[in-house]
Amino acid sequence: MTSINSFRTLLVDQLRELYDAEQLLVGALADLAGSATDSSLSAFLQARLMETSAHLARIEDIFAKLDIPALASPSSMVRGLVRDSERHIGGAFESGALRDAAIVGLALQFVHYGIAGYSTAIAHADVLGADEVIQGLDSMLVDELSADRALKHLAERVTTPERHRDDRSWDPDAIEGWPTSGDTASRRLH
Repeated sequence: MTSINSFRTLLVDQLRELYDAEQLLVGALADLAGSATDSSLSAFLQARLMETSAHLARIEDIFAKLDIPALASPSSMVRGLVRDSERHIGGAFESGALRDAAIVGLALQFVHYGIAGYSTAIAHADVLGADEVIQGLDSMLVDELSADRALKHLAERVTTPERHRDDRSWDPDAIEGWPTSGDTASRRLH
């Protein structure tokens, strides 16, 4: 790792980790989309794959604005998430609905990493007064926040009791804290 001796160095380090993360996500999202059984989830993951490819180009543009080479620094957190996604893709799930629920959870983790990473990079760029960099980063943060909202809706869709009727182990009454009539998990999260 490069010695961090300025906010510019800190920003560049963050950008390189985000660059690595987005590169890793391209492969992971393609695999997850191919494993999803819910058509809406698969379509969402395909759209995220295209958006992630666009993020790579935007990060390269930011590197160019900073007059530095577009290099990636390994993001151990995202590499761990990718390993988890590989386990879920190859895992033996009793139903497609269970696999889809696991995929939504992983996708949310990827998105939350992006939200944290882009927010952090924006804060560092703000200290430097790098408005053009902030503009590029902000557009990617908006994408991540939109993906978060969409995934929350998909999570509700893929975890509905109707999708699990054939799952012999599905018993919402046996799950502590499961929403009662008129209550939803999302209401309790807000």
